[in-house]
Formats: sequence, structure tokens, C-alpha cells
Amino acid sequence: AHVDDEIMNPCFLPADFHHSQILPIVHKPFSERNHFAVHVTSHCNVTYRTRFISELQKHVDVEVHGKCAKRNYSLPVPESRSRAQVKKFLSNFKFFIASENVFTNGYISEKIFNSLGSGAIPVYLGASTANQLPLFDGRTKWFIDARDFPNEEAVAKYMLDIASNEPKFRDYLQWQ
Repeated sequence: AHVDDEIMNPCFLPADFHHSQILPIVHKPFSERNHFAVHVTSHCNVTYRTRFISELQKHVDVEVHGKCAKRNYSLPVPESRSRAQVKKFLSNFKFFIASENVFTNGYISEKIFNSLGSGAIPVYLGASTANQLPLFDGRTKWFIDARDFPNEEAVAKYMLDIASNEPKFRDYLQWQ
């Protein structure tokens, strides 16, 4: 566990988060996002996350990159971890799987925000208080909360529906 797991962030944004970190936004056409979903992690022994990703992979293609990767993919994570390079990498995906290392209500890390500006829709597994995150434009949802679904198959079906319907996909990017 982390020493600060019990510290709640009342504004629900990481302390070091600034909206300028999202800019510039990568505008890659929907038709050029040739990879379905990605998860990047260096903490491999998080049981519930491993189970979630494994179950999700039974229904949709989720590439797992980072120290926990068990295979190589045609599109590697950039060696340079600059924000611009990471956003460019993530812009090849329709979805970014963002799962916390720990589940503590009120604890929401940077993970859900990592794909912002890339155009990949975050699929979040973490604190139940995530539904209280601010709507950046005041009206449209910008992430998928995995806890809103009864199981991974239902999450996958929802993702497939969005991935096959450009207007639905773009709805999640209206905040931009």
C-alpha cells in the first residue's frame, strides 16, 4: 500500500495536474486509430487489475505495455517518455485502460488523466468516487467508469459499441 492512500483530494485532480498538460491536443482521425486499447504499467502484482485486464482481453484487444508486458507489439512505447511522445503513442488507440494500483475511495491518481490530449478515451478502474470527477466542459462525460458495468464483458461490449460508432466516440471528446 502507499503511505498516502488515505489522503483524499477534494478537487479530485492530482495535486500536480494542470490543464496545460493536456495541450496540445493530438487530433488524429478516428479512422487512423488502428489499435483498440492499451494499458501501460510497471506494477505487475496488482491482482484485481491483472484479473480485469485478463477478463477484458477475452472480449477485446488490449495491448499491455511496460514492465508487465508479456509480448511485443508492432507499436512500441516510445523510449523518450516526454508528454508529447506518450500522447503521440496513445493517439493510435481508441481506449486507454487506466487502473489504480490501490482501491481507496477518494484516492484518484494521475492514471485517469494520462491519456487526455491523446484522443484515447480513458476506461477507469479505481475509486468509486470517480463519478464525482469534474466535467471539463461542464456537460459531457470524458471517461468510461468500469464500475458502472456488471462485469468485464459488459465493459467490452460498450467499448466495441463506441469503437464502431464515430459519433459516439467523438461524444467522449467533446470536452476538448
